[in-house]
Parts: sequence; C-alpha cells; structure tokens
Amino acid sequence: MSRDSLLKIGMRHGTDKPGHQFLPHYDIIFSPRRNDSLRLLEIGINNVTSTEGGSLRMWAEYFPNAEIFGIDSMPEKAFTEDSIRVFTGMQGDRAFLESVVAETGPLDIVVDDGSHRSRDHVASYDALWPHVAPGGWYIIEDCVSIFNDCWTKPGERTILDVAWERMESILSTGKDSINEVRIIGDGCNDGLVMFRKRATFTPFHLEEVTDP
Repeated sequence: MSRDSLLKIGMRHGTDKPGHQFLPHYDIIFSPRRNDSLRLLEIGINNVTSTEGGSLRMWAEYFPNAEIFGIDSMPEKAFTEDSIRVFTGMQGDRAFLESVVAETGPLDIVVDDGSHRSRDHVASYDALWPHVAPGGWYIIEDCVSIFNDCWTKPGERTILDVAWERMESILSTGKDSINEVRIIGDGCNDGLVMFRKRATFTPFHLEEVTDP
C-alpha cells in the first residue's frame, strides 16, 4: 500500500494537478480518510497536458479502498479498470448526472475539473450536491475561469454566487446543509472553491442553554 504523498502519486501518474498546486491542499484534507471505503467522482478526466486517466489512477492509488468514478464528454475517454469506471456525458445535463448517481450511490468526494464554464459549474453542483454524503466534499478546480469571458458570460451566475449564498445561510441561520466553505487562491494555483457537507446536524436553540 502506497504511503506516498498525493503530490508524488499525481506526478507518477502524469496528471496535470501537480502543476496547478492543488494536491497539497487535498492531502491535508483527505489524508485522514485514505483507507476509508468511499466513493469519489471526478468531472473531466483528461486534458491536453495530462496522461489519459492519470488523475483517476492517482485517486485510486491514494484511496486504495475507494470506488473511483469519472465523467467525460468524449466517448473515447471512457474506460473501466480495477476500481475505476468512467461515464460518458455532459456535466451540464442534469438527467445524465442523475443517471450516474443512480449507479454510483452517494458520493463522498466530487471534484469538478470539467469544462470550467460557470454555467456548468453551477449545473453540476445543483444536480450533485444533494447526493454528497454527510461529511463529504464538493470541489471546483480552476476557478480563475470565473473571471474570463471565454468561460463566463457577463452577468452569468457563478459558483462564487453559490458560495456567497451558502455562507450567508450558514452565518444567518446555522441551518444550511453546508458547514464549511473554503476558497483557496494561494498565488500558485488557479483557484479552488470547496464545500463540505455537515456530518450531522442538530439545530442549536438558545433557550436550551442555562447558566451553571
């Protein structure tokens, strides 16, 4: 069983994620769960600079007891091996995403490295967030695309709008299904937006608190 860092594993499998400086952030969050039996879904499994399927194989080595799923819009990218299965479809197609989750079951980790278009970020989040397991993470990579007209049209709803709404709900009511939002841009990467779902939720009532 490999105990290498996620960065070292990613470099070994040829994914482009080391170059984006995402993996050290993931290692901090996910290292306590490396041996868990979990389900991970990555949207977008290949790009110009990556080895085909490299990121999925990276996740499979890092999480040896996990089921690893991928989504890609290009049929020629689909493959199945060991603990990995790839589905073909568009990330903005809610019916397709629902059909994927019907087969995978609840997801512990979702990583959106797909089209980078804001409308797809939001559509995928809206469809998949209800299927993220308690305590699970939903992550959107390369969020610098939000500020580029190639990926985001003026006035278009973005994942930052979603993050703002969730943070407002967390702070004003304490009743949101999300209990943590992280936005990471450390000067070395292209930006991460990360949501964590509550593991459990018991509303807090002030009247239940009494002075000792």
